[in-house]
Amino acid sequence: MQSTTKKPQIRPLSRLHPSNSWLLPEQRQDLDILHKYKKRWFGKRLVKQKNIEANQPIRQRQARPII
Repeated sequence: MQSTTKKPQIRPLSRLHPSNSWLLPEQRQDLDILHKYKKRWFGKRLVKQKNIEANQPIRQRQARPII
């Protein structure tokens, strides 16, 4: 793999989580999806809100359009 010198610009996460450099780019995209599904991060612990989609795997939710 190449060294990731330039990070992908994901707006909600880069603003809310300045210390997310421990994530890989694809993990950061998964985080962006979780952020759009109204889940909140406290540190590295994911706190789920009441959401029917919360129990679905990330890959299945990624295929659906995010409104």
